Amino acid sequence: QEIYQVYKDVDVMLVTPVRDGMNLVAKEFIASRDDDDGVLVLSEFAGASSELHEALMINPYDICQMAQCFKTAVAMPKPEREARMRALRERVIHFHTADWAKSFLDQLSSVPAQLRRIQFDHPKFLARDIAEKNLPLEITLDYDGTLFPIVKVPASAVPDQELRELLKRLSERSDLHIVSGRPMRELKSWFAGIAVHLHAEHGAVNEAQDSMVSSHEVETIQKLSRGLQKIAGKYAGTRVETKLFSCCFHYRNASPQSAERAANEAQKFIEDFYPDMQVLNGKKTVEARYPHLNKGVVIHELLQKVTLSCIVAIGDDRTDEDMFQAVPDDGFTIVVGAHASNARYRLKDSDDVRSLLAELCTQLEDIKNSREQSADGHAKLTSRFPNERSADFLSL
Repeated sequence: QEIYQVYKDVDVMLVTPVRDGMNLVAKEFIASRDDDDGVLVLSEFAGASSELHEALMINPYDICQMAQCFKTAVAMPKPEREARMRALRERVIHFHTADWAKSFLDQLSSVPAQLRRIQFDHPKFLARDIAEKNLPLEITLDYDGTLFPIVKVPASAVPDQELRELLKRLSERSDLHIVSGRPMRELKSWFAGIAVHLHAEHGAVNEAQDSMVSSHEVETIQKLSRGLQKIAGKYAGTRVETKLFSCCFHYRNASPQSAERAANEAQKFIEDFYPDMQVLNGKKTVEARYPHLNKGVVIHELLQKVTLSCIVAIGDDRTDEDMFQAVPDDGFTIVVGAHASNARYRLKDSDDVRSLLAELCTQLEDIKNSREQSADGHAKLTSRFPNERSADFLSL
C-alpha cells in the first residue's frame, strides 16, 4: 500500500538502468496509476522497453537526450499523458505471464517440421563455388535482414564502418547492386563513396530517380496509406510506412494479443477496398503493392545489359522471392533465414552474409593474384627464349 501511494503521487517515473533484465518497477508504476496519469521515462536497455512503447525512451549514456526527455515529460499535456498511460495499462494488465510463455510456445509450434531440420550452407564453401564460376559477378543484395539485422527502429539500421569497408572491397571485384525497399535518399546517404548501384523502393526507383509509377498510382497509394493510418491508430506498437509504389503496415512492436488482430484488419482492408493491389505478408508486416513493380525487375534489366556473367542474389524476405525467380539456373539465389523459399542456397543470418562476402572477396583477390603471377612468369620465360624455336622446345 505504501509503494502504491508513492507511485500515485509522482508526476514522472524515471527508470534509467544502463543494463537490466525485465525491470518490473516500470510495470508496477503503470499498474498503480489507475488515474491514467503520470509519465514513464524508460531506458532502452531495460527489458520492459520491448513492450512499453508509449513510455518516453532514452539512452542513459546520452545526457543531452535525457535532459530533453525529462523536460518533455514534465511539460507533457494531460490529454497526452492520459492517452499514453491508458495504452500502457492496457498492455500491462492484460498481458499475463501465462500469455508471455504461450507466445514462445506458439512461435515454436508454428515452425513447420521440415524447417526444423533445415540445412544451412557454409559461407566459405558457398563463396568458393561462386568464385570458381570464373565469370564476372553481378551481385544483388537486399539490405534489411540481409546486410543488416532487422531492428525495431528502422532509422537506427545505419550501415556500420565494417560493412561499408566490406562493400567497398567487394565493389572492386564485382558489379554490386543494393536492392532495398528504402527510399533512394536514404540509400544514397548511406553508401556515398562506394561504387555500388542503388535500386530503391524494391526496384521501382533507380539512381537517376526515374520512377516506373504513374501519378494515378501514387495517388492511390496515398489514399491507401490514410486508411491504414486509421487502423494503426487503434493498435499501439503499429505504424504505416508509405513508399512510392507500395504501403507497408508494420506490427512488430505491437503486443502479441493485438498484433494478429491488427494484421488481419489491415489485410482485410486492402483486399476489400484495393483488390488490384498485391498483398505480401512479410516479417511482422502486411504490404500492399502493384504487382508489376518488384525486385525481379532489377534482375531482368541486368540480363538485358550483361552477357557471360554470373548473377548472385541474396535476400531474406517475401519481396526477394521475385528476385530469386528471375535469376537464371546458372546463377546463385541465397535466402537468409529458415523460412520457406525458392532460393537454392541458404544462410543463417546477416552475420553469415557478411562472412560469405568477405570470403568471396578473399577468393576473388587470390584468383587475381594467381593470374598476375602466372602472367609475370610467362613474360619472364618469353624474355629468356625470344625466338620461336626456343618457345617450341619449351612447349614440348
